[in-house]
Amino acid sequence: QGIQGTQGIQGATGATGTLSSAYAWIYNTGAQTVAVGGNFNFDSNGILLGIQHTAGSPIITITNSGIYMLTYQVSATGSNQVSVFLSGNRVTGSRFGITQPVTPSHIGVNYGQVIFTAANGATATLTNNFSTDPIVLATGAGGTGNTSNASIVIHRIN
Repeated sequence: QGIQGTQGIQGATGATGTLSSAYAWIYNTGAQTVAVGGNFNFDSNGILLGIQHTAGSPIITITNSGIYMLTYQVSATGSNQVSVFLSGNRVTGSRFGITQPVTPSHIGVNYGQVIFTAANGATATLTNNFSTDPIVLATGAGGTGNTSNASIVIHRIN
């Protein structure tokens, strides 16, 4: 093999990648007991773009059709099962559960993540689905300050 030649000139810069056109961070810090079959209310909004939510409501409205990723967490006492519903129908594969002792000193975090296709105007809710008891959200976990005890992050991926 011969001697390596000199390096060529640098090529043109490529096109900028696409950014998500819709995303949201929605959370709750207040005390809440969610009945079996009931929806979680979220009392606070972080940044919202292309997704609508009124603080205190359980309903999240997706304003642009597309493929979305939704991640949720619920900090609660007791065992529970939580699902994502889209326009009244449970999203397949979105039910996650945890089993733990039912005492105020045992707080568990139930995490879930799902990818789904949504039409313009679709509504998403987080629901206590198939738990044996109401879900009691934990407040002040780990100290005396308010903590997020339920939250959702959504972003459009396509």
